[in-house]
Amino acid sequence: NPVRSSTTIAFDIAQPCRATLRVYNQLGEQVAVLADEEVLPGTYRSSFDAGGLPEGVYHYVLTAGARTITRSVVVVR
Repeated sequence: NPVRSSTTIAFDIAQPCRATLRVYNQLGEQVAVLADEEVLPGTYRSSFDAGGLPEGVYHYVLTAGARTITRSVVVVR
């Protein structure tokens, strides 16, 4: 899933909760907060602008209520 400048991250929420979507570099440093809000059940989309970031592997972490999901994205130039 290589990304050049931006991508959209979609996620589904099953029940009302607080949802956060954060992006981290390989060192574990937070580089972006894409969502941090109370949400209702449904499908959500957040745009990740990687234009100012160096090439490499980044991890986005979605926390919704008690559930946490981590996925990787590769930024290429």
